[in-house]
Amino acid sequence: MHFLRLIFLICSINLTLFGQSTGLYGTWEAFEKKESILFVLNKDGSGSFDGIAFSYKIQENELVATFDYGVFNYDYLLKDNQLTLKEGNLEHPYVFKKIKEEIVKTVVSLSKNIDPLLLGTWSNGSHKVVFNADGTMIADEKKQIYEAQGLKLKVFNGNQMEENPYSVYQNIISIALNGEIIQLKKEEQTLPVKK
Repeated sequence: MHFLRLIFLICSINLTLFGQSTGLYGTWEAFEKKESILFVLNKDGSGSFDGIAFSYKIQENELVATFDYGVFNYDYLLKDNQLTLKEGNLEHPYVFKKIKEEIVKTVVSLSKNIDPLLLGTWSNGSHKVVFNADGTMIADEKKQIYEAQGLKLKVFNGNQMEENPYSVYQNIISIALNGEIIQLKKEEQTLPVKK
């Protein structure tokens, strides 16, 4: 009888932890100096923080994130639609609000093959690239079709496709083209400021 109670208790604890962690899945947004920071947690254990990809696992009230440059343990507090992250490599706690999936889909109008962090206009004086939510891009006034997934940018020209690695950090995008890295800065958006 004691053995059955122990099994029941272990199952209850595991279900409770699983229930808490499933509330973490989705897209979260925080603001720092009026700039939006997106924190994404996918069900498959992948995610991104302000455009930097990582894999993660949940251990009690800790989110253990593995980036290319190291492993960081974040304390998290999930309450209603608010997620507070602290510790790890953060200078201060971040408070995120969950973005409803319908809003993400409606506002961004994305397919699975478009990275929302790319959307907008990027330039560096020599080059200008505009990434649109409908899967079209305008690179130096030439309209093309693109996909961006898994930090790989696929650009389609008729029957040909070029695949180039990229990364986004804050308002800079780095794209590897023909053995060299091109960096573009995101231009200011003309969207209304949230109040």
